[in-house]
Amino acid sequence: STATGTATPESDIDLMIVSKHIPKIELARKKVEESFGLRLNFHVYTEQDAINKFKEDTFLQNILFQGVILSGHDLAFKLYLSLEKDKLNLERIFYFQERIMAARRNYLHKDYGAVREITSQLEEQLVFYLLSYYNLTYESRKDAIQEIKKLPEAKVLFKKVQLKEKIDILDTFIQHLLINQIIEKRNHGLAQ
Repeated sequence: STATGTATPESDIDLMIVSKHIPKIELARKKVEESFGLRLNFHVYTEQDAINKFKEDTFLQNILFQGVILSGHDLAFKLYLSLEKDKLNLERIFYFQERIMAARRNYLHKDYGAVREITSQLEEQLVFYLLSYYNLTYESRKDAIQEIKKLPEAKVLFKKVQLKEKIDILDTFIQHLLINQIIEKRNHGLAQ
């Protein structure tokens, strides 16, 4: 609930932790709770346990889909892919996420030219991703953009904003693509 913004004063903070040092984690939890006055609910797994349980445990899936990844992006990538038979779409979305992280790094280093270039290229890549997702045909780059502008996603994708807001918009857009792709595949699997 903290990550989704629906926490109340009575809410605890759920943390999924993957570590080899499980006994140390519990000791650290107690210290953090005492120091900051927080209630923490740790879900602690070894890497192998997380991988084994993830495919069947919807609670773990929801932690990953709706939470905030603080560390362990490689493991998150493995877990996402473990749900996906058609890995190409997810790999493309993860690539988009890497580009957003690169844009953020460049923004922090005040390399605004690089940020503009990355976000511009990313917008174009997202256009072609959406075209393939919706099975839309096109003959040229110009046709592709015209087709995309007919979609509701275009309002978000082509919104004229400041650079920092553009990064945030693209990041949110990509997160929604990822979640929708996984939910779609999960529902498809349930229907079979």
